[in-house]
Amino acid sequence: KAIHVPTEQDQKERNLIRYRKRIVGDLNRCKNRLKSLLKYQGIDIPQKFEKANWSIQFLSWVQQQANEDASLGDVLSLMLQQVKQLRELKLKIEKKLRILMKSEKYKKQSELLVGVPGVGSIVSALFLLEIGNVSRFGSFDQLNDFVGFCPDTHSSGETERNSGITTRRHKQLR
Repeated sequence: KAIHVPTEQDQKERNLIRYRKRIVGDLNRCKNRLKSLLKYQGIDIPQKFEKANWSIQFLSWVQQQANEDASLGDVLSLMLQQVKQLRELKLKIEKKLRILMKSEKYKKQSELLVGVPGVGSIVSALFLLEIGNVSRFGSFDQLNDFVGFCPDTHSSGETERNSGITTRRHKQLR
């Protein structure tokens, strides 16, 4: 069977969504490092900031902690600066993705995908850029196999074991 080889343009466009994933990972690591440093130094994060989202108020609270202690302040300020830069970079990438999804090539399909409950602009961009042309799959089952939502079975002789969905998958799409 022949394999699908994406065009050079498709590969270039796909790099944008993959770079976003790397930036999100870097941002999460930076946030974890900063929170870990605060915990290590015995600085308790107030209850109102214990959410997953980092609000502007939380960032200003961290900056206030940095201003209170000169020796720790340098490291906290630098870590905070890195978080802010990564957030800005992520926003720039998402803006470019929105522009790409409004282009003639993706506009119609993107609007259809965003109309599905639970699918936003990032998920639709991920699907369109990673899958490419959906018609390359002969059936829904083939697309399902590619994404990795198909059941996995192990059979030998008369024994057959079902082990849920397969481990073979496209990690981001699943």
